[in-house]
Amino acid sequence: MALLTNFRNDLQQLYRQSAFFVTDWSIWICGCAIIVGYFIIRIRRARFSYLDLPQPPHNAVFGHLLAMGEVARSLPKDISPHIMFTQLQHKYNLGSLFTVDLRPFAPDKTLVIADPILAKKVTQAPVLPKHPVNGTIISHVVGHKSLILSEGKEWQAIRSIFAPGFAPSKIIDLAGAIVDETLVFCNILRQYAQTGETFRLWDAVINLTIDIIGQAILDVKLKSQTTENEFVVALRHLILSTPNFGSLNPFANLNLIRPVIHWYYGRKVDNYLSKVIDMRMKLVTETKTSKPVLDYALEENGRNGRTIIPQHELNRVVLDNMRSFIFAGHDTTASTISYIYLMIERHPDVLRKVQHEHDQVFSTDLSQTAQKIKETPTLLNQLPYTLAVIKEVLRLYPIGHPAKIVSDGYELTHDGTKYTLKGSYMMMIATHTMGRSANLFADPDEFRPERFLPGASDSISTDAWRPFERGPRNCIGQGLALLEMKIVMVLTLREFNVRSAFIKQQCGTPDSLRTMNGDPAYQVQGIAAKPKDGLPSKVIERVLPVHK
Repeated sequence: MALLTNFRNDLQQLYRQSAFFVTDWSIWICGCAIIVGYFIIRIRRARFSYLDLPQPPHNAVFGHLLAMGEVARSLPKDISPHIMFTQLQHKYNLGSLFTVDLRPFAPDKTLVIADPILAKKVTQAPVLPKHPVNGTIISHVVGHKSLILSEGKEWQAIRSIFAPGFAPSKIIDLAGAIVDETLVFCNILRQYAQTGETFRLWDAVINLTIDIIGQAILDVKLKSQTTENEFVVALRHLILSTPNFGSLNPFANLNLIRPVIHWYYGRKVDNYLSKVIDMRMKLVTETKTSKPVLDYALEENGRNGRTIIPQHELNRVVLDNMRSFIFAGHDTTASTISYIYLMIERHPDVLRKVQHEHDQVFSTDLSQTAQKIKETPTLLNQLPYTLAVIKEVLRLYPIGHPAKIVSDGYELTHDGTKYTLKGSYMMMIATHTMGRSANLFADPDEFRPERFLPGASDSISTDAWRPFERGPRNCIGQGLALLEMKIVMVLTLREFNVRSAFIKQQCGTPDSLRTMNGDPAYQVQGIAAKPKDGLPSKVIERVLPVHK
């Protein structure tokens, strides 16, 4: 009897303990279920907030990550993101307005605009602010007072003091300095031709463009083509330390010493520029035919006793914008010049037309070309086919796309349908996608400069070609960039054959993942898109006619 009583008591005790544990685990399970349910509701609400907009195949949990993943798997892993958006549009037959949700690997929902009419509307007044991601990516290089990142009245004031230095009448006066730096580049190409070695063309060109921009902006010979300059080294460390926001690897940007790198090399850049600015301030009243952009800005800020930028802010504004002009003016131009050489190589008929135009304007005596440019730089305005080649290269290989932010309730109309946006979006003006659109350009994947000639039969919308962007916030330095490209082409294309020299791999990664549609010279991810592997090249020096 006692045994039965003890057994019953043990069962009752076990039941009470079980009940406690069941109750305890129930609380945990309910709590977890509530948390998971909350996040599921948040995710579903976020993923379903844009279903009225055109878009690729949508997943309730992953948004468009799966659709973009399908595209990414067929492309090289280091390809520039703006190409991925173009491929996404083509794969899913999307129109010229669509949304892509790549969160959490993107900072916001993306609204892709590939319609020139709509692009024109959203880039005119009122001017939409830049998306904060711009500052996250490049503020350590260009500074927060940069024209690239500033907004509103501050941007207007900064633009107003620097605009005079970029006026066409002022830029053309810099032709002589650009010629001198390009002649150094010619000597470097001549050396590569003599040795026959393979070199990274982009590296050689970027040294040229940074020397040109140093002369144009600061009136300083950086000599990065022939020597190592501490300022250039520091600037490149800043650029190379930029996080890779195009990566889907959450650990790719984990670098605990990056802030230290930004501080250390940022100080070096500022110290160098401060010395130059102090020197230019002492010489600002100097009367010269050719002045750097910095001098015109300092003059403009103090013209007739007026002060556009308060004196206590001027030093930081000037520093940040010198950083900006040097960064933007050398990196992007170098990429375009590199692709000019590539496309000229692939299209000998285009090369012959360019050479003929240069012969007609500057004569066939190449020994006199540099001097003719210096004496009469306006001759460069008589090169319509050369300009058409530049425009066609920029159509096929733009260096990036503007990213603006639009807030909840923003309205836009496209193809007769009115859309009211829910929540904020990163609005991307898809320059690459427009450039590769058959609706905007006949045979969009063909290299055909003739489409940009005056009187061409192709009907091209002005707003479809926008590598320098359009509207109030267009690139302030586009005139300088075009002048550089023309001079480099005139001084090199009749004397040198530049040939790409990619090494064909026999095994390993499939060809489809090493090339873009069979092209190994695709654009890769960077602050600005640039050619794969620096565009490995060889140079052959032409046999030139003898002029007596």
